[in-house]
Amino acid sequence: MVRGSNPLRPVKIYLFFEETAFVEHPLRFLNLEDLLVILVMKRTLCLKSPKEEGEKVRKLLVKLNLLDVSVKIERNKDHLFFPLLKKPNSQEMNKIGEIKGAEICFKTFKTPIRKPKGFIESLENEISFEKLSSLPHSFDIVGDIAIMEIPPEFSSSEKELIGNAILETHKNIHTVLAKFSKIGEANDVFRTRKFEHLAGEKKTTTVHKEFGCQYKIDLSKVYFSSRLSNEHNRVASQVKQGETIIDMFAGVGPFSILIGKKVDKVVIYSIDINSDAISCLKENVLINKVEKQVIPIHGDVRKIIPDSLAGLANRVIMDLPKSSIEFVDVACLAIKPEGGVIHYYCFSQEPSPEEKAIREITSTVEFFGRNVVKVLECRKVKTVAPFTYQIVVDTLIE
Repeated sequence: MVRGSNPLRPVKIYLFFEETAFVEHPLRFLNLEDLLVILVMKRTLCLKSPKEEGEKVRKLLVKLNLLDVSVKIERNKDHLFFPLLKKPNSQEMNKIGEIKGAEICFKTFKTPIRKPKGFIESLENEISFEKLSSLPHSFDIVGDIAIMEIPPEFSSSEKELIGNAILETHKNIHTVLAKFSKIGEANDVFRTRKFEHLAGEKKTTTVHKEFGCQYKIDLSKVYFSSRLSNEHNRVASQVKQGETIIDMFAGVGPFSILIGKKVDKVVIYSIDINSDAISCLKENVLINKVEKQVIPIHGDVRKIIPDSLAGLANRVIMDLPKSSIEFVDVACLAIKPEGGVIHYYCFSQEPSPEEKAIREITSTVEFFGRNVVKVLECRKVKTVAPFTYQIVVDTLIE
């Protein structure tokens, strides 16, 4: 309620009938600040039945695909009124006739106006069907920011309509951005991209939550993918108490921090060459209270691991799919002499993308003087382009 307003004030309810004009109806003294109730008064063919036969009638109408579920079943003292989608044919009438006291009639039903189920449906009267057909029906959500991929044929005004439609149908979203470049086009080393603001608050900073962890992120300065949340959890679930982990391309810490939260007595060296990512990572370590487990390190893994972390790791995470292959030698150096696990991420195309990824990591590990004892798991993480996937290969090496 707005401060200083009168809680008891006259309001009006507007009713309208199908194919008729609005009817104004005064209603006084409701304890609401502002009230506008709109009801559709829908005169519909229905099946009237005694209350005691109600469940039998409902099941029959569902079986015959006659029940209009968009309209609420109504009742009076003795009867139920089931709204029908169409007039029953002779065979259907024969079945209905077997129910004692059932009869077909017309009734005016009241039902609230249905809100659009999603942003695409809410745009049906605003943007042509042909264009809507080319618009992705899903989008990424990072914190309270929605990130859309919009085809180039959409105008600026249409993009604004799309952004506002997402805000209207998803109340948890406060900002809508469109991808303005591919990953790496803003900065190839840091994997950042440019965005176009469509609607809502003009910002790129948010706090993202997944699996009990919180991550402060500036999407314009760091790389982050909410579509990897299950992968973060899958890897964290494999870590055992007492392990030493090197997260070679840690970003804001979604692998490192989740491991630190889930597993006791671990040490995770979290390295990234992007100073903005390390700044976010340091904040996230404090936010999630994993200062004893996660050690953020700013710099190039090619220098840091040989200088100070060689032979320390039970487990190495290589989430840099575009160029992980270029750092396999460093990962092999990081693993303890007796062996350990490498989580290797890459992009691979059909046919047989998993087999290609396995061959790639196995041959490269052997080239640098170590052996793949066993492929623990190989799976598609996500689709990145037609017939192209992000693949993870979990390898046990010695």
